[in-house]
Amino acid sequence: MHDITLKKGRPIRYDLWFGGEPAPSVEWIRDGRTLGNDEFTSIELYAKNTIYTERNTVLSIPKADRDRDTGKYTIRLSCEAGVFEASGFVNVLDVPLPPRCLVPDEIRAEHVKLSWDPPLDDGGTPITSYLVRYMDIDSGEWVTACTVSVFYKFTIACLVTTLRVFSRQTDAMPQPRA
Repeated sequence: MHDITLKKGRPIRYDLWFGGEPAPSVEWIRDGRTLGNDEFTSIELYAKNTIYTERNTVLSIPKADRDRDTGKYTIRLSCEAGVFEASGFVNVLDVPLPPRCLVPDEIRAEHVKLSWDPPLDDGGTPITSYLVRYMDIDSGEWVTACTVSVFYKFTIACLVTTLRVFSRQTDAMPQPRA
């Protein structure tokens, strides 16, 4: 098995051939929990009978979801002769969660100092910057104040009433919407 990194909504597929006498049973496991067929996951088993029985198992997830499908996948083959396991890690990429604990450390007529903690989930790739936006009182639209590197403190040199801070990754992933 191999590791897989893919974007949310793309298919996950492990297609493995194996054999043994007596023919082993197959179990698919994700993060220690046995998988079965459900609305998100399909597990198939095929047999090819020759002198030596060959089998094929396919684990298929048509639309990957970060929360549900990211994790360590293991195939366990068991028979009287013993147990064989192989594993691979699946990383489903998605937009990161917003930063936590956004705090205005200092509020003045001409500026606001902010600090925050990194998000609980980076979406599968490291966060490269934060996008700070504020609500323009005259137009009623969100305006980008700045893009900040991975530091968690920043000063905005204007009077603002409403702020948003977004976590950002490389340009390989979609960025947050206002």
